[in-house]
Amino acid sequence: MINDLCCTISGSDKIIVDHTDSYNLGARATTAGWNFLYACEADRLGLLIYEISECRRAAAEGVRPEPLYSVYVDSSYKTGNVFAFNVRGVKLGGLAYCFDDEGNYETDAYAERVLRLEGVDGSEIFYGMLESGRYDWSDDVSLNIPHEDLIIYKLHVRGYTKNRFSKVSDKGTFKALAAKIPYIKELGVTAVELMPAYEFVNSGANTNFWGYDGGFYMAPRGAYSASYGKHGDYTYEFRDTIKQFHKNGIEVYMEMFFPHGTGSGYIDDCVRYWRREYHIDGVHLICDDNAAGIPADDVFLKGMKIFSTNWDNYGRNDDLYEYNNGFLESARRIIKGDEDQLQGFLYMMRKNTPGRPSVNYIASNDGFTLADVYSYDRKHNEANGENNRDGANYNLSWNCGVEGPTKRRKVVELRNLLMRNAITFVMCAQGIPLIYAGDEFGNSQGGNNNAYCQDNDTGWVDWNALNRNHRFYDFVRTMIDFRKHHACLHMADEAGLTDYKYYGLPDVSYHGVKAWYPELEHYSRQAGIMYCGQYAGDENNLYIAFNMHWEPHELALPNISGRSWQAVLTTGTEELPDASQINEARTVSVPARTIIILEDEKNS
Repeated sequence: MINDLCCTISGSDKIIVDHTDSYNLGARATTAGWNFLYACEADRLGLLIYEISECRRAAAEGVRPEPLYSVYVDSSYKTGNVFAFNVRGVKLGGLAYCFDDEGNYETDAYAERVLRLEGVDGSEIFYGMLESGRYDWSDDVSLNIPHEDLIIYKLHVRGYTKNRFSKVSDKGTFKALAAKIPYIKELGVTAVELMPAYEFVNSGANTNFWGYDGGFYMAPRGAYSASYGKHGDYTYEFRDTIKQFHKNGIEVYMEMFFPHGTGSGYIDDCVRYWRREYHIDGVHLICDDNAAGIPADDVFLKGMKIFSTNWDNYGRNDDLYEYNNGFLESARRIIKGDEDQLQGFLYMMRKNTPGRPSVNYIASNDGFTLADVYSYDRKHNEANGENNRDGANYNLSWNCGVEGPTKRRKVVELRNLLMRNAITFVMCAQGIPLIYAGDEFGNSQGGNNNAYCQDNDTGWVDWNALNRNHRFYDFVRTMIDFRKHHACLHMADEAGLTDYKYYGLPDVSYHGVKAWYPELEHYSRQAGIMYCGQYAGDENNLYIAFNMHWEPHELALPNISGRSWQAVLTTGTEELPDASQINEARTVSVPARTIIILEDEKNS
């Protein structure tokens, strides 16, 4: 043991402790040992270093582990509320550590790797882990996909491949996710959003499957790494996966949940870290509204996409995005035929707020899957153990006449039609479309609209549904491809319903029984939306004729000199309307609960 007035060292007389001028909180390897920075109110701080095998033994026996080394420093190593010191002289790589804050053994909130153990009482025990390796990013590429070209695919790393039909090895891991990249690329999306993939905690009575709790935000979740607990640095697996996504032209976003009261400075540090060390392209922040303001203003995060639900007046960066729950509510209402929805829905279809592009979705993890929206009138969360009291009570869903699975042909056909309508609206709306993983082939959670604790077949994507619903999957791929090839469906700026560039047509216009005159009365459930192609560099115009009424309706087509209309897509099962008939009549007959997309072209 070495003692002086400022520092006490145990375990080796080779350990040297110095001051450091580093400002990076946490543990960082340097050319001269390791820097440790920790913030607390105490006047004295202990650093305890353990062999990992000792941590495992102690956890199994329910006792504190014996440190291999310990270093205690006094306030002379402290600036403000931060202890900062360098430790060298012994090899620390491959060891675990924690801090002794006046008798409280604290895991480093800035730990870049975390050892998670289970105590004898089932509680979680965490230690930071020290690894000094540097990942080789030399062949990585930065995609910087413009917001108007984004199509986001949201998934849960474990739940995405854990199902027995996923056809990958190491199910439920980053490695398995990487094996699914060819499928994701073929689907046609341009970005993936990962639900919490950092080392989160399980503080409730139920399993924290989703990860919306506190955690260690700078370490990837060990359980999601096939290499965790084996030889080598387990964090490389996640980095490899991100690099593979980039090589396939797909951006990667992290969803991060910070409990109420989390400091904005810490949130900003976490976002910076994932940007610098993992090359992620964006982050979806779920935190106090004002806490997101600092990352939104951070000049180091310029060019990184930051998503939230409400920016208000926060953020000077250009790459800020808003999740548009209003689109979900409006679209669900009109698809099932609710009255007095048309005017609000038409706005949601063109909403694309300047500087705050909207993310449009009709289903996500916090509610019914898309298939369940049209299979259940009410939630069925009994398996969560909360007497069906958890989860949203109002889901704007419709079971089409039968609650849950059915073999009734007409009910199944109606459900499939409504699902096609939903995907078509998402893909034909301005802003950024988002698909929840599995919705592209009708994945169901059996009516559970809050599967936060369902680390089982309920919460996992059912890949067998891809075989059952391959026709719907093909339709989704078709709509994604159609969006990509028609720039007027994803313009960079919000449409103003005017012809401000003097092309002879407004950027977006609405139509009803008469062209240019939509019927917006409370009982109307049908309209035509025309996108002017010239405003996006397209040669042709598009006309989205939708009828969510349970009876057929006629919609007028604008008479554009020298051009003719042709129906190119429908969500219905009927044959597409004949081009000669619709151009002669200048109307299109839209069957009940159906969308028909028309495209014009120059007359030959």
